[in-house]
Amino acid sequence: MSVQPAVAHLTPAAPVPILDVRDLVLQLHTRSGIITPVNRVSFSVQPRGVLAIVGENSSGKTLTGMSIMGVSPRASGR
Repeated sequence: MSVQPAVAHLTPAAPVPILDVRDLVLQLHTRSGIITPVNRVSFSVQPRGVLAIVGENSSGKTLTGMSIMGVSPRASGR
């Protein structure tokens, strides 16, 4: 009777994202009330990955980026 050595089969770990955004919500208080230009946005970027945020005018692309960087939007003069 021969005994076979145990062999561990390891699967490579998934890379850790360099940016991970989950359920981002941005609400702005205006004279007309509260608006939510960014509502539950989620995405992640892997090392050496690329992310493109596309959308129509005034769809929240810039506000999403500003929120991730921790920059508050300026008050509008209107």
